Amino acid sequence: MARIVELTYPGNVTLVRGAMQNWRDFDLARPSGSDVVRRFVLEQLPEAPARVLVVGPMSVSLVREVAERSGHVTVLARAIPDAAEIGTAVPTAQVLCGSLDELDGEFDVVLAIDDLSTVQSLERPTAPWSELAALVLSRLAPEGQALLGVENERGLHRPSGADDPYVRNADADWTPFATWDATRPRSRAQLEAWLPLGRASAVHDVVGTWSAPTALAHGPCTSGLATLWTGRSPVTPVLGLRSAALAGCASEHFAGWLVSVGGATQSGDWFLTPDARWVVDAGVAEAEDGRRFTIPPHGLSPFVVLVEAAADTDTPALRSLLRRWAAWLRSVTVDGMVPAAYADARLTNLVPDGDGFLPLVAGSADASFESVAWGALGSALDIITNQGLRHPWPTAMHRETRLAALGAMAGLAAPDDLGPYTPQVRDAGQTRDELLAVVRRQQEELRSTWSRFRWDEKQYAAWKAVNLGKRAVRYARKHGRSMPKDAAKRVRSTVAKRQG
Repeated sequence: MARIVELTYPGNVTLVRGAMQNWRDFDLARPSGSDVVRRFVLEQLPEAPARVLVVGPMSVSLVREVAERSGHVTVLARAIPDAAEIGTAVPTAQVLCGSLDELDGEFDVVLAIDDLSTVQSLERPTAPWSELAALVLSRLAPEGQALLGVENERGLHRPSGADDPYVRNADADWTPFATWDATRPRSRAQLEAWLPLGRASAVHDVVGTWSAPTALAHGPCTSGLATLWTGRSPVTPVLGLRSAALAGCASEHFAGWLVSVGGATQSGDWFLTPDARWVVDAGVAEAEDGRRFTIPPHGLSPFVVLVEAAADTDTPALRSLLRRWAAWLRSVTVDGMVPAAYADARLTNLVPDGDGFLPLVAGSADASFESVAWGALGSALDIITNQGLRHPWPTAMHRETRLAALGAMAGLAAPDDLGPYTPQVRDAGQTRDELLAVVRRQQEELRSTWSRFRWDEKQYAAWKAVNLGKRAVRYARKHGRSMPKDAAKRVRSTVAKRQG
């Protein structure tokens, strides 16, 4: 049954041609909702009041902060419900709802950071990506600055993610091919070839997933550190990322790019995280808090070493790495508590530092040695299990037993209850790789079960044969010589019954 919904919007919202009625772009997570992109955008805004244009359904909280910083914000959204939400949350903003070509005027700052696939109104003829990008930049003042987000369709987050727009089939997925055309950049080289001539430009790699970036990297020297950072995500295929890093093309498989056109550009290579900035020079990284270390080659991290050793059933290498890790963790522990600086001891968060390790990100607070150590092992086992990676433990082994075996390799005493640290098999929202891993695990368990069943069947058949043989021997011994006569009588009696 059809349901009529009244479309209401505040007075600061103006509908223009191309406004879409029953549509929502805010239903899906986008880069503008991440803390790392928020911090980057706010740092790029000029200190003096400026005219800012926001193109697309940018995060409402970020629009509010931009409006507070700049003093004047114009927002263009294609969906009426999204425009109404932005207009209600940010009363000082001027919100236009409709097609991009209905917008007039020039702006000091233009923000289109959530990809142009959410810009084009589906009430108007389809335009190629290059035309949309040109329209966005045409609204930029001669001395202005634009930030343009471009999702990488060849990024590792696409084949491994659970939310590929080209395979979704929800009501809101009217057309996943809004910007599927030859003009859309699908490599770093194509993007750099598109950059407008005569304007200073910088390209920043979006690290992690497109819907929830974890870092932004800029400059050739940051590739190794960015690869390490991407490897912290449980979604990213570990060995796929490692292979891309060894090929020297890891940046081609990041989630996307954030292009800065015009305005002031950052000098030097830098790496932005939710809580720190890393300056990278000639393979050496230095954080804001003064920590320095050498970036491992090709994104090699302790977790990658663990995965490769586990896949190769190299238990001596596994034991050596885990014992070195446990010894380092004990060395930084004070009275049974791990300081916050080292409380995130997951192998995905560590890089080699001499004989020990250095966390990329500190923990939120001090924590007990037991919770830090076993939580880190559980996290490693969770990624190995849910990505379907090879490991030396039997498939039928219980998850807690497997975790206890990993802890024994590290020389840790298992707590009374391993349940809080044991990885759980996800039953909803799995990525493609995780779903394939579930299928492979079930196939292995099924093969093991059938093998056990057939073995039991053979054991039963053998027992039955032996048991029947023993009964025959006992019968023969009991009846002795009378057995033939008795057998003849039974035959004659059976024949007579059938003939009667």
